[in-house]
Amino acid sequence: MTLTLDDYRNRVIDVLRGLHASGIGPVVLVGHSLGGLALSAVGEAVPELVRRLVYVTAMVVAIRANLSAYLALPSFSTAKTLGLLVADPASVGAFRINFASTDVAYQAGVKDAFCADVDAATFVAMSRMLAPDEPAGGAGPDDFRGRWLRTGSGVQDPHVGGQPLAVGFGATATGRRHRR
Repeated sequence: MTLTLDDYRNRVIDVLRGLHASGIGPVVLVGHSLGGLALSAVGEAVPELVRRLVYVTAMVVAIRANLSAYLALPSFSTAKTLGLLVADPASVGAFRINFASTDVAYQAGVKDAFCADVDAATFVAMSRMLAPDEPAGGAGPDDFRGRWLRTGSGVQDPHVGGQPLAVGFGATATGRRHRR
């Protein structure tokens, strides 16, 4: 069974509701990499339970239809992660990377793509924490244009002739952006 973006979103919402029932919250949610997609989905679904969303080198679908549309851009053609996929995302509904592979050359490619700057022991520890599947489908920008995403000045998609990207760094439910 492949987990979907809705599955990720719903699990986080369940945790947030449990925290809220215990008197904890609203919370600051942090998303990294493809976790930015779930972060945006949670923020839009239950903004009353979220104080801030923080994207750390995370994907934010801002202009294009979905994540697959970004991956089809020429700038992604040399992405090291695409060569690591062990299944067709359209067929399995996920970007599947085998972090548990015993193939030495494949593992070297995983290390190079995800953390080339760390030693072997740190890489092994990190790779054991990663999920093999990330949702391939999912929402597009129209799903995330509510309270959280705002247009950032100076941040542009070079493939859209300078159309501004929506960014969510430090966004709050009121739309104010915080910088530290």
